[in-house]
Amino acid sequence: MTLSHALRRSAVVATTVLLAGCGSQTADQASSDTSGSPEGESSSAAEDSPSPTPESESSAPAAASPPSSGSSAEGRTVVPVYYAVSTQKAGPRLVREFTGVESEDPLLAAANLVTSGDPANDTYRTLWPGGEVTGVQDDESTITVALADNGLSRRPQGMTARQAHQAIQQMVYTLQGVAQARRPVTFTFEGEPAMVLGIDTSNGIRQDRALKALNLVSITTPEAGASLTGRQIRIEGVANSFEGNVVCRLIRDGEVLSEAPFTAESYMGDKLFPFEGRLPRKGAEPGPATVRCSTDDPTGGSEGSGIFNDERDVTLR
Repeated sequence: MTLSHALRRSAVVATTVLLAGCGSQTADQASSDTSGSPEGESSSAAEDSPSPTPESESSAPAAASPPSSGSSAEGRTVVPVYYAVSTQKAGPRLVREFTGVESEDPLLAAANLVTSGDPANDTYRTLWPGGEVTGVQDDESTITVALADNGLSRRPQGMTARQAHQAIQQMVYTLQGVAQARRPVTFTFEGEPAMVLGIDTSNGIRQDRALKALNLVSITTPEAGASLTGRQIRIEGVANSFEGNVVCRLIRDGEVLSEAPFTAESYMGDKLFPFEGRLPRKGAEPGPATVRCSTDDPTGGSEGSGIFNDERDVTLR
């Protein structure tokens, strides 16, 4: 994990400490267990204070943002930034990563994280081939993104139409999550409507359905780079899987050290539903490891989009 990633993770932790005391959760957010950790449960420095709640992730704006998005004393805000992850059969899908940004203009900061592509999770990437955003305006009817130049008007060589579409959705999901409003997103250059990656955005780009755009499993806890102690690892996330079935595994050097089944709250609907539980370490020695959670595929890959995975590199202490 690079220094910038470590600083970003610290900012997320510091901000969520303050946010935890601000207001109550919305009705569509999942409740989390704050009664304390069972004996032997794995924990990290980040878990000494509340982390973003694994609320249902859907087209509803409140579900695509932190439970209490707001400013911290250090002038930073926790926002959801969407990146892409590879899948078995469904092409690039979007996953979110909570990130601390300068709160003077969180929309602009989040937009440039999308274009620059610097996620803390090494399995995530941006679909944007670069570019710079000079301003983001939300007039409560449309979110307008001002580009620094028109060099992104066409798809670069090697980018497919599907990748270009998902790149635009990556920005749409991010900005709607920050604004906590499901408003269409347009792009401009020098004040005029702009083509972006070969796509006409002048009429506003709306958010795709969750099951079309998103990776169907997303881990919220543990965070990428977390340092974990104890005999169990607390797992929180969201998923949409056959009958709500999710399997999480602890992996090192390709060997599965332990695994445990989890059940999401539901699977009927165009959204991702919360799941949580404990993954036993089963005597795993200290050192680097990977937590991977996967959806269920009863067809064994013969039908549908296959299995979706999300993972976090952690350190066992």
